[in-house]
Amino acid sequence: MSAGTIYLLHFERPFSHARHYLGWTGGPLPVRLQAHLAGQGARLLAAVHSAGITWFLARTWEGTRARERQIKRQGGLSRSCPMCGVRPASSADRTALRGLARRYPAYMPPSIRRRALPIVTVSTGGLL
Repeated sequence: MSAGTIYLLHFERPFSHARHYLGWTGGPLPVRLQAHLAGQGARLLAAVHSAGITWFLARTWEGTRARERQIKRQGGLSRSCPMCGVRPASSADRTALRGLARRYPAYMPPSIRRRALPIVTVSTGGLL
């Protein structure tokens, strides 16, 4: 599968239950966004356009159409939206989490504990 651009659109106000749209394009992103502005393309965005709701480009990723489907199936796009107050963890945040997990492993939720603990390689013995 060829790589393209995965994009997240944030609606200024909810349309029924929807607050976001996630899409993928193999071509230039501005061309795809212009099609959405014209009410062409995804039905949800055509309905949002008809309802007079403005949307904003909130985030982009490099990726394949399969990755876009994977993100959609996970649900909860607001967890990926910086306009909803979410920001990706910085490397400093991840380092701090690893330090906390080492010092207080019993107090970390299992999901964080699995991600935050360092992985030791057998060949080098160093931390990844």
